[in-house]
Amino acid sequence: MEKIIIAQITVKENQIATFLKLASEMVKTSNQEEGCITYQLLNDVYNKSSFLFYEKYQNEKAVKLHNTSFHFNAFLNDISSILSKEPIINIY
Repeated sequence: MEKIIIAQITVKENQIATFLKLASEMVKTSNQEEGCITYQLLNDVYNKSSFLFYEKYQNEKAVKLHNTSFHFNAFLNDISSILSKEPIINIY
């Protein structure tokens, strides 16, 4: 059964360029994962520091592969200090 993850991320305004550089690589690498259907980064048109990751996977196994990957965990570590609030993550 397909899984969709929507992660809302808010970044400190002075860190947007850094976030975009890290997120761009994250999107590129995640889209190459086995079982990933799509991995997209969207930016709120009304709030330039608010982002949304839209992720779609073939199944739960693909989600686990992503969540345990080196690049995902490195990304979380790299962005932790530039977030302005806790991410909101919903799984469908």
